[in-house]
Amino acid sequence: MAQKLTNTAPNRYPGIFRTMRARLAETRGPDLGGGDLRILSFGCSAGFEMLSLRSYFPDASIFGCDRSADALDRAKRNLREDAGIVFYSTPEAVEAFGPYDMILAMSVLCQYPASSKVDRLDDLFPFSTFAGLAGQLVSVLRPGGLISIFNGNYLVSALPEAGLLTPVRSPLIHTNGFIDKFAPDGSRLTKSFRDKATIAHKAVSSAITDDDLRDCIYEKGTRGAPIDIDFLPRTVAGEVSFGAPRLAGGVAVDDALRRGVVASGRVERSGQAADGRYVVESEWRKTKLDGSVTGFGPWQAVASAERAGQLTDAQRAALAVTSDKTSRRDVLLERLKSRLPF
Repeated sequence: MAQKLTNTAPNRYPGIFRTMRARLAETRGPDLGGGDLRILSFGCSAGFEMLSLRSYFPDASIFGCDRSADALDRAKRNLREDAGIVFYSTPEAVEAFGPYDMILAMSVLCQYPASSKVDRLDDLFPFSTFAGLAGQLVSVLRPGGLISIFNGNYLVSALPEAGLLTPVRSPLIHTNGFIDKFAPDGSRLTKSFRDKATIAHKAVSSAITDDDLRDCIYEKGTRGAPIDIDFLPRTVAGEVSFGAPRLAGGVAVDDALRRGVVASGRVERSGQAADGRYVVESEWRKTKLDGSVTGFGPWQAVASAERAGQLTDAQRAALAVTSDKTSRRDVLLERLKSRLPF
């Protein structure tokens, strides 16, 4: 049995969705295969992932499966205006609706938070269970199809099917999750740390690589060199006068180096081009197991003045009022009042 929790949220993995979409556009054409594209959300929970995928793949046949009756019921209600199909997850049912062109197993092939509290995982969630579930997913994936495994307790590189899977990367792919990693014998490879949206790993074994802590998308075929998808624009407006960089998400690499952990942070800087347009440049940067720092390539986007941090006095005043009105105390009081019977 894999993950029991069914927590979910809309559009949780935009970088992964965008990268998979870009790769399919390369291999299937700009229509992404149209109505012939078949996608499986393995462990669909309440269906938010399926709804998110619909915005990236509007014409695809999208399927979702789960082993929670409550989750399936919520998914059916959330998908009432969508053509997605949800079903109770068994090996037979997964095969019956296949084969698939895309499979997503996001925060499913794990036992969390229990795995963070044990030294060995073999009794709680043996590698054979992980390999059996992942192996079946690979078997129902069409040649040339894509599979994403995020937040798995074991390494994809340890699977018997690893020789069929080539990593797919882009500047948006910087981590494969915060879940602790274990070797096939159940021994611990990393100790992970999570604080809100930040993710960090500390290696406790030499039997793990930086790629084992990054790769989360794979293309089925004969394994080769990683496939780099360069679909994000490096420049959009010629010469730009940029301001100082700032941390926009994740962990600052200087802090990660000080703590001796592997972690990534998204650095942004904004500026204005000669033609007056505002531009934001972003890059994910990450510390490595050897204590060095790597970057996955910057990309730029034309942005609004607000997105570039250029706010008017009236806008700043509105945000100040919002901050005052949404203090933790006021939020809790409003929630309490909404639950009172009078």
